[in-house]
Amino acid sequence: MWGEIYKKGLSTVIITILLIGFALVAIGIVWTIIFNIVNEESERIGANQLSLDLNFGKIDVEFPNSLNVSVKRDVGEGKIDGIKIVADDGKTSEIFSFNESIDELETKVFTLNFVDLSILNAEKLTLSPYFLTITGKEEILGVADVRNLDLFNIGSFKTGQFITNGDAEMGDTTNWVNIDGIDSEFYSGSYSFVDAGGGTIYSKELIPVDKNYLYHLEGMFKSDGIDQSRLYYGFLPYDENLKFIPPQSVDAILNTETTLYEEVHSTDTSIKLTSCNNWIILWYAVVAFDIDDSGNYNDLPNYKTSDYNISKITNYPNYCEIEIGTGYGVQHYAKFNAPAGTKVRQHQSGGTYMYTAASNSLVPFSWTNYQGDVTGMFNEGTSSTKWRKNSTYAVVLILPNYNQTYAGSPLQPRLLFDDLKLTIS
Repeated sequence: MWGEIYKKGLSTVIITILLIGFALVAIGIVWTIIFNIVNEESERIGANQLSLDLNFGKIDVEFPNSLNVSVKRDVGEGKIDGIKIVADDGKTSEIFSFNESIDELETKVFTLNFVDLSILNAEKLTLSPYFLTITGKEEILGVADVRNLDLFNIGSFKTGQFITNGDAEMGDTTNWVNIDGIDSEFYSGSYSFVDAGGGTIYSKELIPVDKNYLYHLEGMFKSDGIDQSRLYYGFLPYDENLKFIPPQSVDAILNTETTLYEEVHSTDTSIKLTSCNNWIILWYAVVAFDIDDSGNYNDLPNYKTSDYNISKITNYPNYCEIEIGTGYGVQHYAKFNAPAGTKVRQHQSGGTYMYTAASNSLVPFSWTNYQGDVTGMFNEGTSSTKWRKNSTYAVVLILPNYNQTYAGSPLQPRLLFDDLKLTIS
């Protein structure tokens, strides 16, 4: 009997424990549901309590591939924890997140350092604020503003100030490489630049190239020595990878496409071709390898070129042979390895840079304006008034006192220059 009573008592305890367990589980489930509902509702309330008026302001270009974007918040309740700016070129987008709050009537500037896109191709920016929920989740509050981009009509581009410190009024050589210094004699303002040697002077800031615009370069120059200074003034063009585009990479000699008759080694001084039709003996000619022979010149700029000086051409029954000569007493070479059958073309060099505003000009002893324009882009070829194929950026170039370096001589030419300007229209 005691055993039966014990079993009944034990069963009652077990049942009670199970009922309590079921009750706790039920309470947990109900609490979870209620908590989620309350949490979601509180987050929804938090979002609904925000009254935002957020807009893009001024946008400035910072070369080579950044934008400084100002964002202004007008009157509106609520606190935001950050913003997202999406840049889009029509094919690819890049998202920039900034974990910074913006208060009412506050303006902040955010720098977009592009990695996946180029500022030259970006078509629009989209602005979206967000706040952090009590669970730490980012809650996007929709699109606050959209700005369509035209690189040549935004921010600093509207001012036409494409050459920083072109007038030397910073009192130093900021934005310039290889300038000797500044001088108290000037065309305007308080200073001008001065250079009493040779070398290559160029601006540090990259200028974007668009073949549809007119680039007008000008500047004031004056000889200030016993001899007149000789001047070159123009541009250095670069491709999208910031590689300088030399003339021999784009200046093809027409109808010289052919193939290698035999393989070539980089140290060879002669090259056998299947045909030498239209090839010419030319001191500044080169051989371009791996060319596009469709007539579209898709290989340009072609950086796989031999040393210059095609000094001899000999025709044989089944092939022809060209010889690469010397330059200033130094033997030149093919420079590249290539198998038989490789497509090649004859190219030529010329003026290393684009001398748009002055080319081998003797500068007078009074302030003189030099100017020139660049517009359009060659499919092949080169000049000082048209961009070389696939030019994406450029810098301003000055060759002062060209070939006039007389170290320690009182005859050393001295060049002053001021008010260097570039306008794009």
